[in-house]
Amino acid sequence: MPAFVSGGAPDLGQGEQTEVAIAVNGRVAAIGATFDLDDGQAFAVMLPASAFRPGANDVRAYEVAPDGASLARPGG
Repeated sequence: MPAFVSGGAPDLGQGEQTEVAIAVNGRVAAIGATFDLDDGQAFAVMLPASAFRPGANDVRAYEVAPDGASLARPGG
């Protein structure tokens, strides 16, 4: 079953959109853009069922660098 993942990027302000990569078990499973909220930026993406394995999974969000060359945790 696919999974909906959302979160905030509190260090980004209004209009400071960026791309966010969502990794499952060390592999990027989806990429989405942040969007404006009243107090900063947030993201929301759907992850495919194929990204998950049975049991516990490690899901992490990363900010994609403007040049696309690296990833960093949102907010630092």
